[in-house]
Order: sequence, then structure tokens, then C-alpha cells
Amino acid sequence: AVSADIYNLKGSEGRAGWSWYTGAAAWMYRIWLEEVLGFEKRGEKLTIRPSIHERWNGFTISYRYGSAKYEIVVDNSGHHCTGVTLVELDGTICPGGTITLCDDGQQHAVAIVMGSTSIVEPLPIKAGNNGRSTIS
Repeated sequence: AVSADIYNLKGSEGRAGWSWYTGAAAWMYRIWLEEVLGFEKRGEKLTIRPSIHERWNGFTISYRYGSAKYEIVVDNSGHHCTGVTLVELDGTICPGGTITLCDDGQQHAVAIVMGSTSIVEPLPIKAGNNGRSTIS
């Protein structure tokens, strides 16, 4: 849950109404996971396409796929906002940056390195209504 309507009225600074605004919490979680951290799962295929601040050194995601556990470590020591130059699953390079998930009861290590020349296809952006950009 997240709060909405954060007040700045003198004497009420920091207080909020709608303190159990659960619909917004779900959307906020989804935006952070999919649009910022770039987590995109389609069937048994997983791609990570981060769009983060260049000052982030990286991040980790622990993901359970059935009985398997995937420890995903994203390295951004080169300080890029987008782009993935390397994706490895258990020490093996993943062609095109796509990870094939397997429900095998094992723990898997995923290493991702961000960089300016991306091996992962960027999300297609096209002009939408009212001049806004949309991702398809």
C-alpha cells in the first residue's frame, strides 16, 4: 500500500490521506520492476533492459520461477543509463541477451553488464496520441 495526497499545509506536513491506496501500490511496483529495472518475462523467456540513473552502480533481483531460483546481478560500473553488453546464465553467455528460464529446482546465477553498445534489442518507441511517446 502507498499513501496519496501528501500534505504540505503548515502543521500537517508529511501527513497523507488514502493511506491504504493499494491499486497505486501495485502499479508503482510494476513500473519499478518492468520500466526501471527492465524485467520483461514472456513465457519462459526473460530479458532485463534497465533504464536507470547513471549514478546507480547496479542492482540485484531475486526471482523464483516455479521451483527454481534466479539471482540476477546487474553491474553498471560503467555508469550507463541504458544498454546491456553481456548476459550470462550460470557462466554461459545468453545469445541476444535472452535468458531461458527452467523450472528445475536449482539456483541459477544471472550476470548482466550494462554498457553503451547493447546486445539486447531496445524497446520500440513510437509517437502516440498528443505527441506523447509510447512503448509497444
